[in-house]
Order: sequence, then C-alpha cells, then structure tokens
Amino acid sequence: MAKLDEGFSVNISLKWLIQLVTGAVIVTAFYFQVTGTLNNHNDRLTQMHEEIVGIQARLEQMEAEHVKELEHHNEELQQENKSLLERFGVKKR
Repeated sequence: MAKLDEGFSVNISLKWLIQLVTGAVIVTAFYFQVTGTLNNHNDRLTQMHEEIVGIQARLEQMEAEHVKELEHHNEELQQENKSLLERFGVKKR
C-alpha cells in the first residue's frame, strides 16, 4: 500500500472547483425540491383518504336508511296484499 507523505497536494483548477460547487448546490436544491413535493403529495393523499373514508361512512348510512325504507314498503305491500286477498275471499296456500 502506498504511503502518503506530508507533502502530498492535490491541484484543482478554479473552473473545476466552481463546477463542483455548482453541481453540489444543484443536487442539494433538487433533493429539497423533490422532498417538498413528495411531502405535499403525501399530505394530499392523506387528506383524500380521509375524505374517502367519510364518503364511505355516509354511503353506508344512506344504504342502511334505504334498506329500512324498502323493508317498510315491503311490509306495507304485504299487508295490502293480505287485506285484498281477504276481501276477495282468496286464501293463501
């Protein structure tokens, strides 16, 4: 393995240094922009999920009310049919 001595130095041109710093700044800015965008999307997805859960709950409530209405209407029709059958003297078999 090669040993580095105290006199070892690295020379880099000013142009390359500026390009490296600019590249690092661009990559860092891009990272924070993407992170912010992902956080915004995550917040929006959470909000949409909560809205969907609320809509599903309201839909289930509406379905239950509709089923009760249909059951009540069915009972009324059965009573009406029974009374009509009795009025005409027809017996159920």
